[in-house]
Amino acid sequence: MVLSATISNAPTMIYFGQEVGEAGVELAGFGQPTRTSIFDYIGVPSHQRWMNNGAFDGGQSTPEELALRQYYQKLMNVTLTCPALTGDMQPFGTDSDVAHGDLASKLYCYARYTHQEHALVLLNFDSNRSTTQPIALPAELVANLKLADGCYIYRDLLNSNAQFEVEIRDGLGRIAHPLKPLTSHILQLTEDTQN
Repeated sequence: MVLSATISNAPTMIYFGQEVGEAGVELAGFGQPTRTSIFDYIGVPSHQRWMNNGAFDGGQSTPEELALRQYYQKLMNVTLTCPALTGDMQPFGTDSDVAHGDLASKLYCYARYTHQEHALVLLNFDSNRSTTQPIALPAELVANLKLADGCYIYRDLLNSNAQFEVEIRDGLGRIAHPLKPLTSHILQLTEDTQN
């Protein structure tokens, strides 16, 4: 979802019930139980729990459903309030990076930037492995982001407790912080930048 919401300026679509984890496994009588149905009259259990008999407050939702909905709310608010996500996009540091081996095909990293600010989006689609080598920022990207040599502290807009350090040396960048399995980060430069 983070990839879909941040990779371009296109509108982001959320399917009915997606934000509360609707599994779509009900036997509706038409087709297979792999999605919610637009043809049959059947309930959508996760959404119905969030509706809570018309209160629309998540009062009957499971803790997992509430956490997922909160994550979606945070992500959608970040995409609306982070100007860098409306700017240019430049991928970096994974596909051709031999340091990550076969994990490289499951990593996707890109910068979104305007003249005023930038964001780094880091995604690990592997369900079991974390990165063990730094993510590289090439010279062209470092120049586009106007980063001088030094260490920069970035905060994760999706997790306010997480911080990442980006080191720029000789015009090349690196992020040593490991990307855990199935994680997504939207990083923005903090005011507490160290040189």
